[in-house]
Amino acid sequence: MLHKIGENKWTLQDHPTTLIDWKLIEDDDYFRYVINEDYQHFFPQYDVCKHHVKIFNDVGRTNMRCYIQLYENNKHVSFDFNPGYYVLMTRNYSQHILEKRILRQDEFLDVIPEPDMIKTDINTFFNNSQTYKDVGSLHKRAALLFGSHGTGKTTALTRICSEHIDGGGVVIFVSTSFDDMSTLYDLRKALGPRKVILIFEELTNRIEPGQDVATVLSFFDGQYSIDNTYSIATTNYPERLPANLIDRPGRFDLVLEFKNPTAKARRKFLENYLENVSDDDIKLTENFSLAYLKEVVIQCRLTGRTVREIFNNLKEQRSKLSGSFKKGVGLA
Repeated sequence: MLHKIGENKWTLQDHPTTLIDWKLIEDDDYFRYVINEDYQHFFPQYDVCKHHVKIFNDVGRTNMRCYIQLYENNKHVSFDFNPGYYVLMTRNYSQHILEKRILRQDEFLDVIPEPDMIKTDINTFFNNSQTYKDVGSLHKRAALLFGSHGTGKTTALTRICSEHIDGGGVVIFVSTSFDDMSTLYDLRKALGPRKVILIFEELTNRIEPGQDVATVLSFFDGQYSIDNTYSIATTNYPERLPANLIDRPGRFDLVLEFKNPTAKARRKFLENYLENVSDDDIKLTENFSLAYLKEVVIQCRLTGRTVREIFNNLKEQRSKLSGSFKKGVGLA
């Protein structure tokens, strides 16, 4: 159940409350008023429909003191969520927050084929719910996107999600701080008939020691699976994922690798932003990720230098840093 706790912010807690006041209870008052639940003695504004009370003991070094606290119940808001981008997170170890945010994206030319493949899969999924019903299956599907840093996974997701929102859908980014996958089922019910995409970035963070791997598995194919939802997980480290998470039908229906752009894609990208792109420029950028190509374009336009000059500068920079940081991906 969702409760509104602020502007563009909700919580999944069953009884979210705000502390209003507290009092120290004397021994006589405890037996005279607390036992009889006469809370107005402590709080004249007490309203059984608006408030609730907690009693707790504070054990000190020499004695034990008893306190009474007055909480105001936050109003439950039941409504159809507007299309948009939301972040689901956990705060203070137990409070699950859903917050609406602005989805920001760049406008660089899209030269890799993977985004179109994912968009086609998503549209096919949401347009064929009856097919799933006919075979007695939940209307759910999941995709796993993997590849090295900077190959365009996040950029692709941003554009896919933007188009989904423009079409009236809801996108929820599930933060790695969110640790109660079982409550996603209740969240999905609260969202009503909206077409929902769930995003899980860097899936390896959810299968590290101390994480509830069984619940993750149950979410993608088990008791915590959610109807009418398309889930997308990403990772830069596919080799760290256990085989039983990937190698089982029904968990990830689409597994897609993001690679560095081909020579044709690099040429299209560079020629869209720079003049006089040569064959030598295409060869120089052979092992460049999409992120590095963007950096080359920006540096060329800012400084007026050539692709080769920028390449040499990046290569020199990498050489200086190689002894201080772990080896990266993107440059040959």
